[in-house]
Amino acid sequence: CDGRTIIAPDDFMKYDYKTSMYNSESYYLSAEHQQLHKWYYFPRMEKNELLVFMQYDSDWRSPARYGFHTAITDPTVVNMKDIPARESIECRLVAFFPNFEPNTIPTIGMGEEKLTDEQIIPKAIKGIQDAIKIPGAWPAKAKQAMAEKLVEVDIEELLRW
Repeated sequence: CDGRTIIAPDDFMKYDYKTSMYNSESYYLSAEHQQLHKWYYFPRMEKNELLVFMQYDSDWRSPARYGFHTAITDPTVVNMKDIPARESIECRLVAFFPNFEPNTIPTIGMGEEKLTDEQIIPKAIKGIQDAIKIPGAWPAKAKQAMAEKLVEVDIEELLRW
């Protein structure tokens, strides 16, 4: 959904997302203002094409802090049995903009000690590395590709891959 068409915070409906591996808090998009919401449809995407969208913005002034998205049945497909199954790979990235105002980067500390910018980056990378240790929800081909790549390279090179 185009974030510029969301009525924040009225359109956010909080819910708890629970799986066997983790729990999180998330949001549904309310249908109350659906006539204002603008959606984009990408038919006939090729396997070398991808969509990139922002999932979350820590700037509390942003009207579109969450990236609402969905999948639909493609109305142009005559016989679903004639096409390969859809596959999706989710890759979460974090971008820090320390000079942006307001600075919404969380302070990462070790007890009372605050970390410098040079110390925060490796700690953030470690957090990302820990997060990718939940491959149970990955598609089988993604698990295989990651396993093969990890045999060849170290994690820092993999992050640049």
